[in-house]
Amino acid sequence: MVDVEQAEEILRRHPFKPQIESVTINASVGRVLAQSMVADRDFPPFDRVMMDGIAICHERLAAGDRRFPVEATVGAGSNPATSFSEAGCVEIMTGAALPAPYDTVIRYEDVRISDGYAEVLVDAVVKGKSIHWQGSDKRAGDIIATAGRLIDPALIGIAASTGYAQLDAWSWPKIAAIATGDELVPVEQTPNAYQIRSSNEHVIEAAFAQLRVPVDRMHVNDNQDEVENLLKTCLEDYEVLLFLGGTSKGKYDYVPEILGKYGIDQHFHGVKQRPGKPLLFGSKGDSIFVFALPGNPVSAFMCLQRYVIRWLKNSLGLDASRSLATLQEQVKFNPPLTYYLQVECKVEDGRLWASPQEGRGSGDLANLTKSNAFMQLPAGRDVFEKDEQFPIIPFKPILS
Repeated sequence: MVDVEQAEEILRRHPFKPQIESVTINASVGRVLAQSMVADRDFPPFDRVMMDGIAICHERLAAGDRRFPVEATVGAGSNPATSFSEAGCVEIMTGAALPAPYDTVIRYEDVRISDGYAEVLVDAVVKGKSIHWQGSDKRAGDIIATAGRLIDPALIGIAASTGYAQLDAWSWPKIAAIATGDELVPVEQTPNAYQIRSSNEHVIEAAFAQLRVPVDRMHVNDNQDEVENLLKTCLEDYEVLLFLGGTSKGKYDYVPEILGKYGIDQHFHGVKQRPGKPLLFGSKGDSIFVFALPGNPVSAFMCLQRYVIRWLKNSLGLDASRSLATLQEQVKFNPPLTYYLQVECKVEDGRLWASPQEGRGSGDLANLTKSNAFMQLPAGRDVFEKDEQFPIIPFKPILS
């Protein structure tokens, strides 16, 4: 059995090694960028007008001119090749390229236009006002994004603006979530008094769906031959296997024994924590990875969030750092284990607070509706005081 720090270090030493896939930008959201993106031209690519109004030469305004003949109207998408008189002005629209020889834009609210002239109504006008100068954000050839960044709508907008119709992204692993147990029946089936509906594999699928990672759900009974046969098939088709149940000390917990039979090196089996003590992690070479999560729903969910998803994010180069939250009340926990306390976190007055939401054990799945994170309380002490700070593992958005 290992402690949580040892478990995390072991996971870091056995990362999933993704491949590079080329995907269209419309299909890339939620993936992880596997390339550097380079600006193909200046950003912005021309001197871009930021307000509707008139464009003038600031030198003439500084010399005392207040009335300018309107020589043309220039809209977004107009070719700025035509040059105009320094003594005149043009009406110009947001997004248009600034034509020569003008260097300042005055918004419509500060001018009066009549009889072909524009009269400036304000005294203080800064040269270069309301102009987004060419190349002021990025120059052609500059790196605008690096590998390891999550592809979000903003990055897709940048990709489209720089001509990237395709992006290189890291591949997701092929994942199978395997629920074990004779007591489990499908969601749509009415269980007998001694049965329960299977939920863990649906939780796994939903959690990975938030990352846009597909998961195949399966179920196997507590039968050694059936578990073995399914494992043989999955080892040929999947890169990550998530067993749900079958990993503890019961007579029908066959998973650890069978994994060893098929060449899975067990890097740890058991973590000094609650919930989730029976967690197992193993691998076959550097291409197949196996997590055996406890069958109790809260334990499985915590191990998924704390270990499996964090391991995958680290493997893909994503930021998996954790925030600290402040306890709102005292918590007591006696066993010499790391305790993952369910909490509801909120931001108040610029501070992240955590309100304990302790449930009725590892089977109390309903209690998760009251919380949005697990707080990691270290082993070696039994009282955690109000206003102390500890790391959290969010599994829902934290609102202010």
